[in-house]
Amino acid sequence: MQLLEKRFKSKFGFLNKVINSKFVRKTGEVIAKIYQSLVKAEKKYKEEKKKKKIEQFSQMEKDERIKESLAKAEEFFKDENYSEAEKVYIEIIALDSQNTVAYLGLAKVYIKLKDFEHAKELYEYVLKIEKASDRAFSGLGDVAASKGDWERARDNYQKSIELAKKNPEHYLDLAEAYYRLNNPGRALTCLLYTSDAADEEDSVDLGGRRI
Repeated sequence: MQLLEKRFKSKFGFLNKVINSKFVRKTGEVIAKIYQSLVKAEKKYKEEKKKKKIEQFSQMEKDERIKESLAKAEEFFKDENYSEAEKVYIEIIALDSQNTVAYLGLAKVYIKLKDFEHAKELYEYVLKIEKASDRAFSGLGDVAASKGDWERARDNYQKSIELAKKNPEHYLDLAEAYYRLNNPGRALTCLLYTSDAADEEDSVDLGGRRI
């Protein structure tokens, strides 16, 4: 709850104003960059295997390595050490090219670095792997918002809610989009749904209408 409150305050400094006012496209540059890194990563892990005198990591060892690396990347991200976080996420992808958590983490890094085009490519790539990724649609909403395209941001945030109706952060994002689109009424409605999103089964519907 404290994390949500912190995000609420940082994202909605305009709350009083709200209350009172009347994929599929070809592989992009960043994906190419990731796969170019696989050659280097492969060499690293081959050397590591040689040292351990094993032919290959067992699935259990690989899963454990990925779990530890994801935790490490998240720590780097929290510490705002984005270059190291980027490096670790890419190493994870070298081990598991279908790891959507790593792609989403890497996209978050690029969002922080304001490299929105590369972030967009990653979110779109995640949707090729996992069509029902609410976080990918939410990320695409953030990318659209960064460009001032609030209609597209609204549409993507709406999709994220349809896929994860109990995630209050998606309602915060959608509320901001409606506010930026000069629709404070809908923005306020989204804010009201934020508080009890975790308990609402049909939070996307308001009297048979979409938010």
